[in-house]
Amino acid sequence: MIEGDDAARLLRHELKRQGLNELAGNDIKLLKVKALNLAHHPLAIRWFAWSCKKDRSLWDRKTELVDLKQIEDFCVSSTLVSLGFEAQKVLGAILAIDNPSEATADCIAHAAEIEDDEIDPILWDLECSGLLNVVTDENGITTYSVAPMAQRLAKEAARVKGWETGYVTALRRYNSKRGPTVTSSPLIRDLLGIRPAEIRHLSKQEKEEVVKRVDRALPSALAADRARLLWRKAECARHLSQAVTADEVYMQAAEEALRLDPPLHIEEMWHLLLEAATVAKARSTGTSYTERAVRYLTHVLKFDAENTRVVGMLAELYGILGDEEEYLKFDAAGRRLLEVEDPDGIYAGNLRFALDRARENYVWSARTRRS
Repeated sequence: MIEGDDAARLLRHELKRQGLNELAGNDIKLLKVKALNLAHHPLAIRWFAWSCKKDRSLWDRKTELVDLKQIEDFCVSSTLVSLGFEAQKVLGAILAIDNPSEATADCIAHAAEIEDDEIDPILWDLECSGLLNVVTDENGITTYSVAPMAQRLAKEAARVKGWETGYVTALRRYNSKRGPTVTSSPLIRDLLGIRPAEIRHLSKQEKEEVVKRVDRALPSALAADRARLLWRKAECARHLSQAVTADEVYMQAAEEALRLDPPLHIEEMWHLLLEAATVAKARSTGTSYTERAVRYLTHVLKFDAENTRVVGMLAELYGILGDEEEYLKFDAAGRRLLEVEDPDGIYAGNLRFALDRARENYVWSARTRRS
């Protein structure tokens, strides 16, 4: 349980999270009363905010949950009933996936036999209701797990409704399409547990140690793991101020990733190519580096055609190359994105600066060609 003031603040936060700003704006004294009626239990507070979004009249009722031992089961069972059949099936499917790191939206959709365009709204509802724990790593890969208090009821629902056999069959089909899985060595698994974005925070000695361990692991690594390991080595070089090495290793990682069949996960490929392009652009000591950065970003564009960072960088690079047609195309695309972005937001600000630099690059390139 939490203290009264903290419980009231948590209730305000959860109401805002559900978009109920009017209710969140109530006097703190009223919020404290509501939180007290919910026994200052974080789960009950979260459930109450979510339920108020579903049924606004609940706010005006007197809510009393006095039996603390039954709060979790009460909240979970009430929520499951409200969410309905498909959400219950999705929860059971997540529990059926043995490896939590495999529980992506795509895998869950296959296990639960839910259409791809239907899975995201279901997962969002489950997350907002507090029944799912959601983790997005620095590579942009999102995985899901069932909150501990919901696991018993979700398993029971799957058993009673006879879904368990279906999960097993669907997961076998899903895994067979991806090909056989080969277990990596403990050293490789440990290195891949280091997220590329975390490397900047390691000490100099720790970065150097990661490089040595990657070099030991590379000879026995599978193709997909080689690309991932090289990515981590490149990040170490990048943050050890070894610009040439960083670019060369990033190029190896990106080229290996582009040759993979099956390819890396979309989000993983997206981030690897984007960072490889960023490093090549920063080095930018000749046309070949600029063209390589363009090639990587063109692949990234297939995954996210309206990413402000990608569009801005492509405008800059085509400006450097003096390619008028492509420069004008991405400059126009960037201007269109500025019209829909929050003008005071960081993305709009970064894009605006990128387009200004692109214009300077293009003018400089045109002047150089004329001279």
